[in-house]
Amino acid sequence: MLLIVSLDLLMLGCLEPSTRTGTNRKAHRMKSFTTAIVCAAASLVLSTGCDKATTDSTTPTVTDESMTDISMFGMPEIVELGTVDINGTILVVTMTGSVTPGEGLSLELTHTDGPKPTIMKAWVGTESGEGSKKDTGHSHGEELPIIWHTYAECPTAMTDDMQLWLTLTYEDGSEGTGKLTIQQS
Repeated sequence: MLLIVSLDLLMLGCLEPSTRTGTNRKAHRMKSFTTAIVCAAASLVLSTGCDKATTDSTTPTVTDESMTDISMFGMPEIVELGTVDINGTILVVTMTGSVTPGEGLSLELTHTDGPKPTIMKAWVGTESGEGSKKDTGHSHGEELPIIWHTYAECPTAMTDDMQLWLTLTYEDGSEGTGKLTIQQS
C-alpha cells in the first residue's frame, strides 16, 4: 500500500505541470523523487515478514524449574537472614557473601514498618562490638518500604556465638539494638 502511494507521489511530483522554472523545477522534482524513494524503502522494510503467521498461541510462563541459578554467573547467593524488630522498626534483612573469618557481608535491610531511624550501624561479633568493625549504612527513600545498605566485616577470630548486630539511632537521640543469628560458612 505504501509502495503504491510512494509511486503516486513520484508520478505527481515529476509530471506535475508547474509554473516553476529552471533550477526550481529540478529541485522540486528531486525532492519529490527522494521522498518517493524513502517511502518505497520504508514500505519494503515494514512489509517484510508480514505474511508470517505464528502457530504457537501459548504464552510462556515462568516456573521455578525455568529460573536460572545466578550463582553460575558468578553472582553471589542472596540469603534471607530474617526479620528483626528494633523499637517498633521492622527490618527484613538479606545478605550476600559468606560468613567467613576476615570476609565481608553485603547487607540489605528493608524497613517495612515503624519509625524511621536516622542512623543504622551493623557489625558481626558480640553485642559490645569489641574486635569488630562497625559500618554505618545508608538509606534510599523517605516512604516505606525504605531500603538500607551496609557492609559488615566478619572478624578474623570468629566464634560460633557471634551474630549480626544492628543499632538504630532515631531523630530524638534514642537507640535500639537487635541481632540476627548467622551461620559460619
